[in-house]
Amino acid sequence: MTDKKNNLLLISLYRILALFIIGFSLHILAASLTQAANFSPGPIYWGAYMNGAHYGTKADGSSYKDAPYGLDTWDLFESHAGKKVSLVQIGYPFYANSSTTSFALFPASDLDKITARGAIPFVGWGSWRLGMADSVCQPEFKLTNVTRGDFDAGIRAFAKGAKAWGKPFFLNLNHEQNLNGQFPWQYGGTEGKVICQDATKQYSNTAQDFVDSWRHVYDIFTQEGVGNVTWAWVPNIYYISGSHAQPFMPSYPGDSYVDWVGFNAFNHQNGSTGKWDSFSSLVDDSYKVLTGQRPDISPGAPSKPIMLMATASNEKTGDNGLAKAAWIRDVLQTQLTTNYPNIKGFMWFNWNSRTENIVIESSSNAQVAFAQSIAAPYFATNTLGVLSGKVQPLVAPAATPDPNLSIILPEADTYIASASANTAFGAASSLYSDGTTLGIKKAFLRFNLSGLVGKTVSSVTLRFKTSSIGGTVGIHAIKFVSDDAWAEQFMTANNTVIPSAISTTPIGTVTSCAANSVCEFSLDLAKVQSQLTSTDGKLSIMIDTLSSDDLNFFSRESSGNEPSLTVALTPTPPALSKTGDLDGNNKVDIFDYNILLTNFGKLGIGVQGDIDNSDKVDIFDYNQLLTNFGK
Repeated sequence: MTDKKNNLLLISLYRILALFIIGFSLHILAASLTQAANFSPGPIYWGAYMNGAHYGTKADGSSYKDAPYGLDTWDLFESHAGKKVSLVQIGYPFYANSSTTSFALFPASDLDKITARGAIPFVGWGSWRLGMADSVCQPEFKLTNVTRGDFDAGIRAFAKGAKAWGKPFFLNLNHEQNLNGQFPWQYGGTEGKVICQDATKQYSNTAQDFVDSWRHVYDIFTQEGVGNVTWAWVPNIYYISGSHAQPFMPSYPGDSYVDWVGFNAFNHQNGSTGKWDSFSSLVDDSYKVLTGQRPDISPGAPSKPIMLMATASNEKTGDNGLAKAAWIRDVLQTQLTTNYPNIKGFMWFNWNSRTENIVIESSSNAQVAFAQSIAAPYFATNTLGVLSGKVQPLVAPAATPDPNLSIILPEADTYIASASANTAFGAASSLYSDGTTLGIKKAFLRFNLSGLVGKTVSSVTLRFKTSSIGGTVGIHAIKFVSDDAWAEQFMTANNTVIPSAISTTPIGTVTSCAANSVCEFSLDLAKVQSQLTSTDGKLSIMIDTLSSDDLNFFSRESSGNEPSLTVALTPTPPALSKTGDLDGNNKVDIFDYNILLTNFGKLGIGVQGDIDNSDKVDIFDYNQLLTNFGK
């Protein structure tokens, strides 16, 4: 009986474990299905915090001020970047100095300077007091005090000022909250303790304190009916497996309290003496958490666009700016444009605030790299001052179709496999080309080009996407198939096109193509052009390996990943103007010239020779005829 009870207990435990595994798998699947929103691929906002100090002293002996207070600083930065900004970062405290009892008012006049130049203000708003001997340790601003309502009167006045101003702007309340040692509102220290020079003033914050204080401030703005604030929640990056900063999602106020999320990312280290951080190594963990790709850590905030609130790189000593220039190009030309599509805005931190050299002007190589990269239309310029309401991610303008470019999906595709000689794979989601010992596989595709019959082709490209295990380093021949009558639902290795219908000379070649990649390969123009004169306008091809390496790519049944044929046509030259063809023989010649001379000076409606319809034959008609003579 004891053995039976033990067996029943084991069975129950196995069932519980199985249910747990299934539940966890469904959780992972659900997270993958609700990953980051499908934001438009571009353009994105860009801007900077523009510090004036590193520009030195002006000719009149005065110092450059930070933008927007110093418009000449703004002008200098844009002249060095070679492009106008669409975002300007500026910061304000609750209290402007150590002695004032007046809560800082909404800075309408400062923000007017920004919008007057077509840019959007990005306002950092901190619950602290400037000018304190110990700027970090300010127990007055413990987060629970904010939630308790100690500053409600000032917050409400600020909210009313924002509403009265009326223009859209970002508001980032208490940034980098998951660090410790910079600001009074941070919870990143041991047990949330804020670093205090005077131990008797020690206090602590928690992530939940941050959530409660954020929601309290947000609710006041809601009560005042403020609709022009875009709430930006911006912690510091953290590494999942490291110790840099505390996890930030415990301090997330929730989707209904946040419009944009974000983080900062700095390559602080000096490359000659310390670790040189690539952009991806800095942001990848945080990006994946925010976009819901790490459900084991947090659901994230996948529906929210991301603002890279501050980024910059130090110089590597002794290399004349080459490493920093490469870092900048990587960020602006590859990482933001390709690898991190949910980042819909970024700002460069143009301020040497520590013993670093992180401004874009730190070296000529760095400045050139920045100017060349930011010139791309992916980064929106200062034409955004006419927005209303909340700031939304930019949407790429609708592309104007190229009348000389056709993208054609296959009307049929399949593969045959020697190991399954009687099986048809016409409904398969992937196609194969394989010559391994596991069996020979060959892919077939048919494209309908009948809409292009009679036109001249300038290039033809086969495009497909490989699966996560489907890459190849081998060579695969693309061969022409003269038999277009095959049917994908019936074709098998034992019921395929006859060998004589397959060309021996390839019309294209598939070379190296990595897994989970989109690859393109050119096809022979003459063969494709010949199909545009055939009776059916069809083009059938077979992909056959020339090596033992296999190729696996998605078929037309895999929606969104279908193979395609891109056909570029030679533009049809515009019809020659025959203005002046008075005798209707489709050319302007001496006979038309004689007609015009015969009627020169005559008046009347429809008189022959009146080319410009002025009801008379005059010098203007003569000039038009001469312009088109011989056409």
